[in-house]
Amino acid sequence: MTPDERERMASLCQRIATEQDREKFTQLVKALNDLLSVKDHRLEDKEKKKD
Repeated sequence: MTPDERERMASLCQRIATEQDREKFTQLVKALNDLLSVKDHRLEDKEKKKD
């Protein structure tokens, strides 16, 4: 994960933890999920290269 992605993840987690508006909360969780999906794809690609 890049430093920018780590910073974005930390920011999203902090905002999710304190968000009171359900719609904003859902948007933040989706953004976090997108970021985690990018990381998952990178890890998957790395594993495929090992094989």
